[in-house]
Amino acid sequence: MAQLEQQLLQKASGETRLNPDEQRYYSGTFRERVLLTVSSELARSQAVKDNFSKILAELSETVTPMIVKLTPKLSSSDQMYYMKLANQAGINATIVHEASSHSPFAIVIHTDHAVDFPDDEIAIETRFSQLLAPEKDKQKPQKKSFLQKLFRL
Repeated sequence: MAQLEQQLLQKASGETRLNPDEQRYYSGTFRERVLLTVSSELARSQAVKDNFSKILAELSETVTPMIVKLTPKLSSSDQMYYMKLANQAGINATIVHEASSHSPFAIVIHTDHAVDFPDDEIAIETRFSQLLAPEKDKQKPQKKSFLQKLFRL
């Protein structure tokens, strides 16, 4: 009977999970388990969509098992697109909806054990910057000016 009263008091006083604010921020997981975070605006970008399967393949080479969590901040078509790519790679993907969540991330990729990457390594902007760089960085031939064409310089 005392155990029942203790459980009732715990349930009435609020959440019983460890570090609930951190878990809300990272879509239901702990910070030390996070492998990669993608902001809402980047998750909608074509560069991330085009390279997401490459990113999953590269991450799965280093850490297994992986879980992809999506938030309702993404449109349904984007959610389905990312879930399809994750399932093709053999990775579980879920949509997490938490009413009191204050996460700036649309996609969080994590594992079931602690990996504890530094904060700058879990952001997609820094970890996979070479994949997300626009193609304008490639060398384009310079156009010749009118005078250069005229005098064949």
